[in-house]
Parts: sequence; C-alpha cells; structure tokens
Amino acid sequence: MKYLLILIPLLWVSALATDYTDFERTFLEQNPALISARSEVETARKRVAALADDPYASRYEREVAADALKRALARLKERLADLKLQAFRRYSAVVIARAQLERARAWTEQTAIAYEAAKIKAEEGAIAAYEVEKSRIAWEDAQLAEVKSRSQLEEAKAELSRYGEFSASEIPNIVMPSPLSVEQHPNYIIAKLDVHAAERAYHASLGPDTSAQQRSWLKARLEAAQARLKSLKISLSSELDLRRREVNTASDALKLKSSALSSRKKAYEAAKVRYDRGLISELMLKQAEFALRAAELDVVRSQANLGSAKLMLLPFQEEN
Repeated sequence: MKYLLILIPLLWVSALATDYTDFERTFLEQNPALISARSEVETARKRVAALADDPYASRYEREVAADALKRALARLKERLADLKLQAFRRYSAVVIARAQLERARAWTEQTAIAYEAAKIKAEEGAIAAYEVEKSRIAWEDAQLAEVKSRSQLEEAKAELSRYGEFSASEIPNIVMPSPLSVEQHPNYIIAKLDVHAAERAYHASLGPDTSAQQRSWLKARLEAAQARLKSLKISLSSELDLRRREVNTASDALKLKSSALSSRKKAYEAAKVRYDRGLISELMLKQAEFALRAAELDVVRSQANLGSAKLMLLPFQEEN
C-alpha cells in the first residue's frame, strides 16, 4: 500500500508532463513556418553532403554551403524558440482562465450573500437604502465578470482543442535553459556568417581582375558587417542580462505568491471549522474562500510568468 501511495502522485505528475509534451509536439508539427524551416535545413544538409562527395567542388563552394547550413539552422532555432513560447502561453492561458473563473465564482457568491445581508439590514433600519443599492450593483458586476471569465475560458479551451484533447490542468514546469551564450543567439550567428561572406567576397577581390573601386566597396561592406557584429554582441549581452534578471524576479515573485497561498489555505480551513461551529457567518466564510481563489490565481499567473521568462532564454542556449 505504501508503494502504491507513492506511485499515484508520480503517475499524476507524469500525466501532466505528458499532456503538455504532447500538445507542444502537435503544435510544432502543424506549424507551416517550422515545417518550411526544417525543410530548408535538410536541403542545406544535402548540399553540403553532395559537395563533400564531389572531387571537383572548390573550397569556396564548400564554405558557402557550410555557411548556408549554419544560417538555416540558426533560423530554425529562432523559429523553434518562438513557437515553444507560443505553445506554452496557449496552454497556460487555459489554466489561468480556469483560475480566473474560480475566483469570479467566489466573488459572485460573496457579493450575493452581501446583497442579501444588506437587504435584511435595510429592512431593520440598520443601513441606508443606498448601501443596499451599492451591494446590488457589486453583485451584478460580479455576475458580469463571471460570465466574461467563463467566455475567456471557453475561448482558451477552443484554441487548445484545435490541436487535440488536452487537460491543461496545471502550468507546465519549464526547465531553465543552460548553458547560455550570446554567441549561440540566432541573430549573432547570422551576423557572424554575414561577416564570413563579406570576408570571402573581399579576399576574392584582391586579384588583378577586380577594379579598385569595386575592391573599396567590398572592403567597406566587410567593415560594416564587422561593426554590426560588434554592436549586436553588445546589445545581445544586455538582453541576456535582462532575461536572466527577469527569471530571477519571476522566481522571487512565485515564492512570495506561493507563501501567500499557503497562508490563505490555512485561513480558509480555519474559517470552515469556525463556520461549522457557528462562530462566523457565511459571508465571512465566502470572504475567506475568495481570498483563497485570488491567491491561487496569483500563483498560476506567477508560474506562467516564470515559464515565459525561462523560454525567452532559449535563443541563447548552447546546442547539445
């Protein structure tokens, strides 16, 4: 029995991971841009392989083909990172919308009870009529908010269902990308390949069959490419630092929200006990429940923010 109790939560966690993994794979497989990028890589690979087997191929041809493959791989990496972020956000949108609906329901129940209590107090002359009106308006606003939240959940679920049946019961846990390097960013790789191309063109112009004007233009193009690469490295270094700070900030925020949620759970459990003993009103119980649902939503949003922040680092991740 002890081993069964251990196995059940492990299977549950595994099912959650599989659910998101299946969605992400399906989402990626059906994306036309990714299909095109992968096709471009395969074409470039075949070109490199063909030139490697061609005894008459020049060194220049082989270098150009190798750089074309690196360029295609960089574009594939860029597209894949962007789509993984999109997949995560679409999946998380369902979890967030569901938590929003739970909070909205709790708010509707709380305001309904508050409205009924206000009417009773007004009949007894304990409060003015405008207090009852305020309670009624709050209740109606809560109902509208619940309808809106339900609609948002249905929209998010419909978007997910385009790729199959997925539960989306929790925010996926994204592993922190590592190791990270500016030189691995697709934009840096492409800029470096632009420098290589400019270098080849300039070196080829050093022969007697190229005019001085043409050679000067090619030299200027090379220097411009080198300057762009240097500038890009600086900007990407700043971006990498920013992305790392965003992950740290999101992680700290999640810890705070999780701690608050733990407190809200304890407060709600205590409120239920006190309500069952007749020590507090139903309104006070609903207030504790609303605080709990709001804290749950905060945690879900914080988890989504942390996951997104980690995925924003994917372009910097070194290839295995």
